[in-house]
Amino acid sequence: MDERRFGAGPPRRFEETRELDWAADNLEPLFGLFAELADRVCARLEAEVLAADLFEWACRVPAARGPGREVRGSFVPPVPTREAGAVMAVLRATLAAAPPPGAVTALTLRAQPVRVLAAQEPLEGEPRPSPRALAETIARVIGVVGAGNLGVPVLLDTHRPDAIRLEPFNVLAQALAPVLSRAPASSGGRRGPGEGGVLALRRLRPPRPAQVRLVGGRPVHLRAGGLAGSIVASAGPWRVSGEWWLESRWGADEWDVELADGTLGRLAHDGSAWVLEGVYD
Repeated sequence: MDERRFGAGPPRRFEETRELDWAADNLEPLFGLFAELADRVCARLEAEVLAADLFEWACRVPAARGPGREVRGSFVPPVPTREAGAVMAVLRATLAAAPPPGAVTALTLRAQPVRVLAAQEPLEGEPRPSPRALAETIARVIGVVGAGNLGVPVLLDTHRPDAIRLEPFNVLAQALAPVLSRAPASSGGRRGPGEGGVLALRRLRPPRPAQVRLVGGRPVHLRAGGLAGSIVASAGPWRVSGEWWLESRWGADEWDVELADGTLGRLAHDGSAWVLEGVYD
């Protein structure tokens, strides 16, 4: 249970709605109207010494027949906030990236409140970032990549390579991670200075199509993008597969190869084509 929540029953919602006497058919009036709602919602949060970690918005778009439909969205601020400017920075970018598909006759803004305990600024290192500055940075990134392409990658419970989902960027959770990782641990199996290193695979997204020549069933030459050369050593193949019970089942044979110039790479063959999945650093 999130200790920042409070009370029993369903989570509280701070909500403000504005019915329009006209239809707003461009973004600038909408920004001004949402700014008014954000001011009112954030004032209510501040009056109760609360912040919000989730904001939901809705726009009613009329239809030729019937009451019309609602276009909805939500966003998680980088830190719980009650600053209207921080809310509008993200909301403006979200609406600009995906405007409502028609004139708007009503709009709503909701906030999910949390109680955030006061925390002292660290005596060493960088101070905590300003919620508004963070929100403005997030808004600029959303404007470039889109609201659905920003977040923290989390591995899925599968063996499929690169299978991830994006979770909302949360500064508080990220700030706690280094603290939780400071628990003492045994040094068994760790490498000390000068005792060798660990190779890291830098994955190519998407993988590069590759041309591979085989001799005796083993790869001996590679050409992929700007990388080409004889393969002087190889290890494999290793069969990777999963989700055989679904139509999206997948499988491939993977090889680790070394080129004549010392480049180390990962190849994969799915039964029809070769790809270069990554290069070792």
